[in-house]
Amino acid sequence: MKLEPNFDRKDLFTQSCWSKILFPDTEQIQIEFEYKRSHLFACFLFRKSWKYRFLECPKFTPHNVFIDHQVDFPDSYKSYLKEIELLKMLKTILTSFDLITCKFHGSIQHASVDKSQNEFYQTAPSAYIRGQNDIDQLWQKMYRNTRNHIVHAIQSNIEFKEISPLEFSNLIRSSNYYTTSGLTAEMVQNLYGAFHPNGILKITAAVFEEKIMSSAMTIHWKSDCYLLVNVLSDDQKIRSANTALLWHLIEKSIQQSVHFHFDGSSVGDIMQKYKSFGAETCGYIYGKIIHSKILRHIYIHKM
Repeated sequence: MKLEPNFDRKDLFTQSCWSKILFPDTEQIQIEFEYKRSHLFACFLFRKSWKYRFLECPKFTPHNVFIDHQVDFPDSYKSYLKEIELLKMLKTILTSFDLITCKFHGSIQHASVDKSQNEFYQTAPSAYIRGQNDIDQLWQKMYRNTRNHIVHAIQSNIEFKEISPLEFSNLIRSSNYYTTSGLTAEMVQNLYGAFHPNGILKITAAVFEEKIMSSAMTIHWKSDCYLLVNVLSDDQKIRSANTALLWHLIEKSIQQSVHFHFDGSSVGDIMQKYKSFGAETCGYIYGKIIHSKILRHIYIHKM
């Protein structure tokens, strides 16, 4: 499948090529419009069940709604007013669908302003490390045990290298979390084929005595690096290997002045791991817009 991304765009995940590569057999809905030189981009998977029409945020996608303020600073008053107007316009466009799920880019923090009774929002925690960080200062800021794990892995002669999508898929198959989430070898191969040749996607592994201890799939776009998948081997011999792998990826990002984004998680142990590297906490807004009274009633009673 040959789907080229638009490299002029500030965001990859709201481009149709991303979701089409992940879900080639599912209809895509691509939304793009502009208001006073600020642009909103959104991408959804369309699904119909009985009489209901659903728009969904694709799985394995950090966000599916993004606003590009080409002139104003993202946190300026003018940008705030334009964000509110763009979100109102988006909600108007979506009124013909019964249930819509949105995962907003971290820079969009006002989706819940003036919400209607049809809208439900929650903020989920995530973490990131700025590309402008000084590596030595970040090393000193890091939690002591995390630093010790990295030193132990280096002393154990852990190596870092890129691996094939087949090797990565074998790790995925052994992970109950990712197999339950629906990540398949075909998805990995399609993403690799589309985005590895142009340097957007990389699969990096921590290797000890020719055996893969852990691996990570990262997406590199403009000034951001996203940790998309991080999986450990069941029979890993060095438990500090994954900590060292994450630090290796963080170091490379800082050397390139690129922000490193961990995958968001509400699981305490996972967020604790991210924070132990000296990461800053951030949040993204996850929203549901439910126009169907029946579906809204069901959702409210499940809350």
